[in-house]
Amino acid sequence: KIQMKMVPLVWAFRTAGHEALVICRPDLVETVRSTGIPYIALGQRYDELMRRLRPRRRTSYGDEPPWDELATAWRAAVGEMWRPAATRARAWRPDLVLADPLEFTAPLIAGLVDAPLVQHRLGVDSWSTRGWPHVRRALAELCVEAGLSEGLPDPALVVDPCPPSLQALGAAPAEPIRFIPFNGVAEVPDWAITPPRGRRICVSLGYQVSAGDELRLVRSIADAVSELRDVEAVVTMGHEHRERLGRVPERLRVVPPTPIQSFIHTCDVVVHHGGSGTGLLAAAYGRPQLVLPLTPWTAEHGERVAAVSAGLSIGPAEQQNDPEVIRVALRELLDDGRYGAGAQRLAAEMAGMRPLSATVDRLVAMVRDRSPAVASGTIAATGGIPTT
Repeated sequence: KIQMKMVPLVWAFRTAGHEALVICRPDLVETVRSTGIPYIALGQRYDELMRRLRPRRRTSYGDEPPWDELATAWRAAVGEMWRPAATRARAWRPDLVLADPLEFTAPLIAGLVDAPLVQHRLGVDSWSTRGWPHVRRALAELCVEAGLSEGLPDPALVVDPCPPSLQALGAAPAEPIRFIPFNGVAEVPDWAITPPRGRRICVSLGYQVSAGDELRLVRSIADAVSELRDVEAVVTMGHEHRERLGRVPERLRVVPPTPIQSFIHTCDVVVHHGGSGTGLLAAAYGRPQLVLPLTPWTAEHGERVAAVSAGLSIGPAEQQNDPEVIRVALRELLDDGRYGAGAQRLAAEMAGMRPLSATVDRLVAMVRDRSPAVASGTIAATGGIPTT
């Protein structure tokens, strides 16, 4: 899969004269097309593949991930993809394989074509570090079948756009790189370039949040905003969910899914579920965050934002369902200057991280150390599990 956070680095390779190819599942084709990067679609849609498995139990805020059930999903996903992906990779002969830490076909392919694997971390993330031993055990037999008797190769390097002060303490060491926002393309509406008359909050809950959770959270936020007389809210929500939402306060604007980069500069606070894309975008723009996490991995983002005084986190669901709890948190974020100051410190830290052009030079040098004859290289960005 090519995650949105990976797109700027792939384009940095292309503008430096290197070739790039994305291997993805059919459900990511439209996303990849929007990036302008060549791709090959393989396998089934991920949601269709997972439907054939026993439904996983819901993982709630504060739970440990269901590692055994995740292992079943990993084996199904990689088992279906690795053969056709390996055939294409052997034909294309990449010098480097780039993937996010949740994509496990990529390490196998990197091992089969003897190319270094670079993992592109997505945000606040100790879970991929903790989960890697589980992944290697789950896929050990499949690796032997593929011809990798020693199992999945470890990444040659992990690059990380999350500012070090925000990163989870349990995350393995990584190479910091500058975060460049990319969250899709869209026409910018007139209201997005018109300064608001009062304070404005942005509410973005990600397309992987279930309809039930999205409606529950938006209703709580709507009730909270109705008691904040000087505040308006912009909520991104799909049409199918908007019809079920019902009436909302006049100061709550519900818009179709829109890249929030187009209007985040007009907002004072960003409310989200702890997704890495929204969280890093808010940090890059120096906006305080209110995080309403639904899973252990999104809770981690909220915990770290609170730890660096760049926002607050509310969980579990009982507190999120209370509009008064949300109202008090929003009021605190809007009125207490320490959160704005903390958010601005994150923005300054991110602006000073290694530019992508220098990262490309670093990775090209790593490839040349392995293969001195390489002049203009090729990279394969692989995967296929849609996430926020």
